[in-house]
Amino acid sequence: MKRTFYLYLISFSFIILFGCKHEELLIEDESYSFFVAGHTYGNPVNYQEGLYPAFVNQIPELNTQYDFEFGVFAGDFVPSPTQNYIDAALTDIAKFDHPIHIAAGNHDRGDLYLEYFKEYYYTFKKDRTQFIFLSPTDWNIEGDQLIFLKEVLNGLSTDVDYVFIIVHELIWWSPENKFGKIKINWIGNYPGSSNYEEEVKPLLTGLNQSIYFIAGDLGAGHTVSPYMYHKEDNITYIATGMGGGKEDNFLIIDFLDNKNFTFSLKGFNDQGIYDLAVLEDFKLPE
Repeated sequence: MKRTFYLYLISFSFIILFGCKHEELLIEDESYSFFVAGHTYGNPVNYQEGLYPAFVNQIPELNTQYDFEFGVFAGDFVPSPTQNYIDAALTDIAKFDHPIHIAAGNHDRGDLYLEYFKEYYYTFKKDRTQFIFLSPTDWNIEGDQLIFLKEVLNGLSTDVDYVFIIVHELIWWSPENKFGKIKINWIGNYPGSSNYEEEVKPLLTGLNQSIYFIAGDLGAGHTVSPYMYHKEDNITYIATGMGGGKEDNFLIIDFLDNKNFTFSLKGFNDQGIYDLAVLEDFKLPE
């Protein structure tokens, strides 16, 4: 694949490393960690300019107590893609000591987002893992984005063991399937159906790699689910989020070497970061 770097230098000396949709990022270190945080603008009712304040308060600890290669925002890092909201969010993102990769959520998408970040979807490879960032349109992966996904999956290197797909919405969710009792952030955002079962899932089930689908559209209120985990054949579905002030959370993925890794589900509050639960122990509500 053709490799291109996009580096954006913001006026307040902030650099985001953001990949284009056909790139590979080859990094040789075998041991590394990264985090995934969803809905990082926080509460959809009482929001602010900048990232969720309770999460911003954890940045010093994230910088000093963890050695992250990069961070991932799984969508909705701003309440609206306007200049003031994006600039304020970038000011907070600049406080991290490592690059942040973003999967655009429904609140992020717009001309200004593209002006800053150029693409809604892209990929990079690190060691034996392929990372794919998608941005569904009304919960659907369609058109050029679906073609892109097919191309990436069909072109996976033989040394790839894992594929991490980062999205915002839980596109595998439906009120009528096994995930229906998971309470997503806003049911009004669900369009009534998605093409996941018919067009996306079949691309994944035939692969030899283990697939990890991670979404960031939970946890924004007291009455919604804070997180989820479900493994089905070679696909593992995970979702995380914050903003509700109760069980706000994010994920840490620690690669012990290039073939073995662990998940840690971290909660945070005024006292700092703590172990919230064993992610793999989660059971779908019935």
